Amino acid sequence: MKDERAPGSEQLSDLLSQCFKSPTSVPLQGSLRRSGILALCLHCMMVKAGFRTAANAPPARSLLSKINPFSRPLSVFTPPQSWLCLLPSSEFIFRYTYPGKEGVFILHCSIQESTERMFVQVSEDGNRKNIQVMGIQVDRNVPDSPEYKKACRTGKWTGVMKNQTAVADMFRIYVTEPLLRNADASEQESTPTVQEDNFAPKLIGLGLAVVIVLVISRRC
Repeated sequence: MKDERAPGSEQLSDLLSQCFKSPTSVPLQGSLRRSGILALCLHCMMVKAGFRTAANAPPARSLLSKINPFSRPLSVFTPPQSWLCLLPSSEFIFRYTYPGKEGVFILHCSIQESTERMFVQVSEDGNRKNIQVMGIQVDRNVPDSPEYKKACRTGKWTGVMKNQTAVADMFRIYVTEPLLRNADASEQESTPTVQEDNFAPKLIGLGLAVVIVLVISRRC
């Protein structure tokens, strides 16, 4: 069943505006800015699916780690300042938690600049079997188009990303849904507990379910 929380084409511009005020506010230049915007789109899809940015993300290995690029109040969609990892290659990393799940989830986007190909890996830290991957083309989904140039001039997010619905559906089907399906439950959720009432204590909880883990690679 389709996740009703997945962002549609009419919502993504609004979500991006909660990450940064405008496209030019993203502290990158040239094609790397468009790559960063695509990574932010995927970040928005993670948050919209119920993930929350981890508060204890480690410092960035980045030349930009001392820059504060945020010019508006923080929201749940605001990326951590550690999302930029420009050394040794063009990478973007986000870390999340999810209610009722034990681990930290990592969205790792790597760019091959010569082809503008983005390799996306989303994994559950400490669970080697829960790794979801996909490939996505930057120039096909955030092209250097007249609409993109206009958005940079006007400071509006409208028209920056193409194929929004298709990318959102693919990311949901091949990344967020299997990631949550295969994730380890939290100790509180998985451990049987004793609940007392006015008559007698009762043991509740049915134990852990065994889950078959799938690693799916899909290109867009």
